[in-house]
Amino acid sequence: MLKRTRWGLTFLAVTTTVLTAVPDTPATADAAPSGTGETYTVTLLTGDVVTVRPTGGRCPAVSVEPAEPNGVIRRSCGPDGHVRVIPARVAAQVGTVLDPALFDVTALIADGYDDARTQEIPVIVRPAGQARVAALAGVRALPSIGSVAGHVPKKKAAAAKRTAQSLLADAEKVWLDRRVRATSLPA
Repeated sequence: MLKRTRWGLTFLAVTTTVLTAVPDTPATADAAPSGTGETYTVTLLTGDVVTVRPTGGRCPAVSVEPAEPNGVIRRSCGPDGHVRVIPARVAAQVGTVLDPALFDVTALIADGYDDARTQEIPVIVRPAGQARVAALAGVRALPSIGSVAGHVPKKKAAAAKRTAQSLLADAEKVWLDRRVRATSLPA
């Protein structure tokens, strides 16, 4: 019994040391477009086009071109400096069907999903029941989690909007297929 406790305590000490040595999440550190001086444009999954301009402050200036005429858009800048833009027509599905990361404009820019660097949004979709997710391009099956991976083309905002409508009709859950960054622990 004593050996188990000693090994357990050693494991706990090593785990605690490793966890305290890991730096803050890179997306948080790299994500602040307000200090770069660049203007970014991001087409959201819903086809709404967001432009982010630095202001010199914590939160950048944000303008939105709605995908629908008279579309209502909720914009916010959190204490972390992240800009979030959520169209009213999908607000009820954010968090239940749609991953909130799909509307975190700052994180999308940090991950390279702004319009200047990519023409698609990578997603993972769990279809509802036996539905097929025909709206995605480059579909790959992920049978271990009962989902598929693919991307939503965003060359035209109207095409992204149609794809989002199809996903909302056919999907149980839609996640942003985020980029993963490997970090090393200090020696």
